[in-house]
Amino acid sequence: MANMPMDIVNDVFLRLPASTLVRCRLLSKPCFSLIDSPDFAASHLKRTLETEEHLMILLLSHRLLRTMYLDAPDKLSDVEHPLQIGGLTEVFGSVNGVIGLTNSPVDLAIFNPSTRKIHRLPIEPIDFSEQFITRENVFYGLGYDSVSDDYKVVRMIQSKYKGDGVEESFGYALEIKVFSLKSNQWKRVHLLFEVQILFIYFYYDLLHRRGNGVLASNSLHWILPRTGGHTAFNTIIRFDLASDNLGVLSFPQDLYLEDDMDIGVLDGCLCLMCYSESSHVGVWILREYEGEWSKFITVPKPETVVSFEFVRPMIYSKDRSKILLEINNGKLMWFDLESKGFETLGIKGCESPCNAEIVVSSLVLGCNGDPSRAQEKKMMQKGNKRLYAFDSERSFLEKTMANMPMDIVNDVFLRLPATTLVRCRLLSKPCFSLIDSPDFIASHLKRVLETEEHLMIILRSPRLLRTVYLDAPDKISDVDHPLQAGGFTEVFGSVNGVIGLTNSPVDLAIFNPSTRKIHRLPIEPIDFSERFIARENVFYGLGYDSVSDDYKVVRMVQSTHKGHGVKESCRAFEVKVFSLKSNKWKRIHLLFDVQILFTKLYYRLLYRRGNGVLASNRLHWILPRSRGYIAWNTVIRFDLASDDLGILRYPLELLHEDGMGIGVLDGCLCLMCYSESSHVGVWILREYRGKWSKFISVPKPETVVSFEFVRPMIYSKDRSRILLEINNGKLFWFDLESKSFETLEIKGCEGLPCNAEIVVSSLVLGCKGDPRRAQEKKMGNKRWGRWFSVQGIQAEVMSKAGELQSPKLYKRKMRLLFCFCFFFMIIFNASAYDPLDPNGNITIKWDIMSWTADGYVATVTMNNFQIYRHIQSPGWTLGWAWAKKEVIWSMVGAQATEQGDCSKFKGNVPHCCKKTPTVVDLLPGVPYNQQISNCCKGGVVGAWGQDPSSAVSQFQVSVGLAGTTNKTVKLPKNFTLLGPGPGYTCGPAKIVPSTVFLTTDKRRKTQALMTWNVTCTYSQFLARKHPSCCVSFSSFYNDTITPCPSCACGCENKRSCVKADSKILTKKGLNTPRKDNAPLLQCTHHMCPIRVHWHVKTNYKDYWRVKIAITNFNYRMNHTLWTLAVQHPNLNNVTQVFSFDYKSVAPYGSINDTGMFFGTKFYNDLLMEAGPSGNVQSEVLLQKDQKTFTFKQGWAFPRKVYFNGDECMLPSPDSYPFLPNSARGSLASLWTLSLTILVLVFISIW
Repeated sequence: MANMPMDIVNDVFLRLPASTLVRCRLLSKPCFSLIDSPDFAASHLKRTLETEEHLMILLLSHRLLRTMYLDAPDKLSDVEHPLQIGGLTEVFGSVNGVIGLTNSPVDLAIFNPSTRKIHRLPIEPIDFSEQFITRENVFYGLGYDSVSDDYKVVRMIQSKYKGDGVEESFGYALEIKVFSLKSNQWKRVHLLFEVQILFIYFYYDLLHRRGNGVLASNSLHWILPRTGGHTAFNTIIRFDLASDNLGVLSFPQDLYLEDDMDIGVLDGCLCLMCYSESSHVGVWILREYEGEWSKFITVPKPETVVSFEFVRPMIYSKDRSKILLEINNGKLMWFDLESKGFETLGIKGCESPCNAEIVVSSLVLGCNGDPSRAQEKKMMQKGNKRLYAFDSERSFLEKTMANMPMDIVNDVFLRLPATTLVRCRLLSKPCFSLIDSPDFIASHLKRVLETEEHLMIILRSPRLLRTVYLDAPDKISDVDHPLQAGGFTEVFGSVNGVIGLTNSPVDLAIFNPSTRKIHRLPIEPIDFSERFIARENVFYGLGYDSVSDDYKVVRMVQSTHKGHGVKESCRAFEVKVFSLKSNKWKRIHLLFDVQILFTKLYYRLLYRRGNGVLASNRLHWILPRSRGYIAWNTVIRFDLASDDLGILRYPLELLHEDGMGIGVLDGCLCLMCYSESSHVGVWILREYRGKWSKFISVPKPETVVSFEFVRPMIYSKDRSRILLEINNGKLFWFDLESKSFETLEIKGCEGLPCNAEIVVSSLVLGCKGDPRRAQEKKMGNKRWGRWFSVQGIQAEVMSKAGELQSPKLYKRKMRLLFCFCFFFMIIFNASAYDPLDPNGNITIKWDIMSWTADGYVATVTMNNFQIYRHIQSPGWTLGWAWAKKEVIWSMVGAQATEQGDCSKFKGNVPHCCKKTPTVVDLLPGVPYNQQISNCCKGGVVGAWGQDPSSAVSQFQVSVGLAGTTNKTVKLPKNFTLLGPGPGYTCGPAKIVPSTVFLTTDKRRKTQALMTWNVTCTYSQFLARKHPSCCVSFSSFYNDTITPCPSCACGCENKRSCVKADSKILTKKGLNTPRKDNAPLLQCTHHMCPIRVHWHVKTNYKDYWRVKIAITNFNYRMNHTLWTLAVQHPNLNNVTQVFSFDYKSVAPYGSINDTGMFFGTKFYNDLLMEAGPSGNVQSEVLLQKDQKTFTFKQGWAFPRKVYFNGDECMLPSPDSYPFLPNSARGSLASLWTLSLTILVLVFISIW
């Protein structure tokens, strides 16, 4: 938009939906002024109504308000509004993109769901007593008066009481008031007798049939059913929005006496629905206002509907062959006018009853609403002109390119990275053809190479391939490719945005990491036996032949054996080249003077990254000198145009150096000399076939012990620094003037050796790859309320104790109280205190890093010190109460779920003004300027015992209206933590010694200005009423399988469970989690989401073997980073765990009877949802302790089992598999039994 004429911008913006225009206001000041102008809002509304574009369906279910575009029913969006925190919210009309909302007759609002702008109506009291008002007798209407250009709300209230001073013939008291948005005032509407007499009876049927005013021809309409009094026939009353008068509209004579009627609107025309017949509904229409009614259609009853309760025509299809009907409050069906057939409009995520309204996307009321939307993604980064696509329901590009000239589109697209262009192909057919055209691909690549935009670093560590933009090193992305399922994947070169991949000499591919397009090379066998081939002697090269416009792969294989038929002085050697154009391999025949160079095995090629280096249309390798025929170092080159192998001139000064490497910088060949341990000399060939010259000398950084590998990669933009790769994975910026180093920190790649390559973002190979990118992850956080309070129980117990007055009564009640407290203590501690992890907790640390003008900036760190309990999706929710009137100005790495009332702030509006803010983590993939370390994981925090590096979450908060010194700062209080549901109890904040930080160079210590800690502990008793898992047993010595106890996890979900062979399992979207995290369980006798099966498999002389299987019965939940903690006396002698990872847990020092099993990363650390893949299993080999080992009395089975930190229900001990010819024994705890008896005896004596 930089230099685009504003008339073109105006024309483009008129074609965008309002939700996108709200974001486009941030593009520039002219765009801001244009979109906010009343003329533009009016033009945008006019075009939307004329073209019927951007039509939405608004769905209301209780308090939840959601929208979806009519042409994208599978993409549902939640809409937050202030009224949802009240009672039952009702939508009472829609006009020009705004809707009416109400919780009560005095709590109304006009709301724009596209811009989130809301206008709360002033409270208007009702004239008669509220005790005579019921919800069924309050009727609303929302309309637009085109005469005065005003939006109006009509409220009609009918009393149940014939008030004093009302004539008997007038019936029940009636009040009608109208609100004007222009004047922001209510006005009473006075009725004449002939109108007021119509309201003799209660017309509660209005609400039953959605009794809100229907807008047509500048009037609102309601239907009054006939009664046995003054109104012996059906009547339509109308409220004229221009004159504010209530009158009567003619009714079709054929329907005067029908008992069951309803009113609606279709295409601006009034409709009447007659329900007199059970098998069909007759629809009448008034095509000309105040004209004659005519029979329109007859709607038969669909097979899926039991009976008609409510039918309403909503809108025509674009070809006007079908009508969208709402049937029985929430069922949406397309009705074909010709075939009389029905087609259900399936709305993903809205299977429950949802009242519907058609809403257009408009800017009515302005677009200053939804303050949470003010934090938008920046469209352009400084020094990088890459546009970021919006992740909304319709991307910015998709709408902007609608009617823009293709030459402008072409120019815009040339500036985008390939990853964005892959998505832009879906905007339209012209865009698809443009981006896929060879000319555009070539032009895009040319511009990227010239401007050096969209440069990426590709990192490879064993099988994992990741990319990171050079200007955004903290945003790393995993790259999936077909070769990663094989062996050790190697990257052997990069050119024009594509890289070479190989797992073996016969398994190679050319891959574009930006578009995910891969070309598998045909298998080309090696001519000599594979037993004479070592990985260290296979060399590759990837290059681009500019002469023939072809990509080529060179494979050189050197044999470890001097084969037959080969001259004695030479080893067997093979060179073959692959051409992408021909998709064929070709053998390269070598002359004797080149072949003689390969007398020695050059294993050091691979050690120094022995892949071909591309420069001047040739690939280059360095051959180190050896005794015999070549007493000096040599550079061999492969000409991609002629397919010839030759020799390149070598600098005389380096002919006899022993440690050499080769690379390329800015298209020029480089040689690295490692002869000195303190520095590396870099030589450069600025003109091909010219002379080599000494370029720079690179000293050894302080953080590097010794030089093993150094390679220059790229200049910085100002060419004052060079990016160096040192020792396979360490990246440093080397300043050419000061000779100093600056580490390039890549988030997610700390401490791991990651070989690096520079890759440009291009469309080479096309952009049809990575079909999985179409499946986007939806993540959301759901807040739960804590339903149990230990402090509350304690307070109630103390208050009851204080009420006891009589000594006898006191003694008797104290016995009961003592009894209650004792058993409560036993039951509660059994769940609240975890004996296997006695010190486990979550510590929330606040570090004040700096003071501001009215507060401070703090870094909040959440450390999970629990051994085997993590916080899984949808993640943590943290809340607290401010001690004073603090506000949150901004947050990084997290966000408050509600902004609260910030109306007193005129200029800079805070992020959150609530007294009790609720904070959640950001989702992965947010812009890097909104991230800090250890944030943005969707609230998922790993267990400390499983992976300490993932057991931390962090965010930064700027607090205002707070103290600015250690003495004036007041600590927040009443901390709450949901992880993700209830279960955690947080203590008060306590000031602790300030945290000390170490700088990156580890030479300086800094400390926080002030630090306080909050400790939160977990109780399964608080988390849920029933266990979440159960355990079953079996053994080789008994055919009996001990199942989980019946209803081990409660049977509340018995009615909604699904059988394993049910056809409903084939339904799309079945596995999508619900907002309330309600499970969808497989029907079992135990009704547990998780079952752990322990099978004693084999008995050896000195060992015994157990098989553990974990099965998921929840179709809506998969478990990442799952853990299984087991207590068994023989776990101190675990010899081998075959498919799980294992870690011993010794909470009490010398007692080592507890262990934690968890999934192996990238193998089985994900427990899928219920179904064929919903289980993981492993076998465990344990060494016997001859003193204690036995199979009797259930000794071989665990004492406690925890899944994801929650204790599982074990079967009754007398049901355990027992040894043949041995009696079942009860294993009840003698300690518990004895203690209980003693207490009861003590109470009886007392």
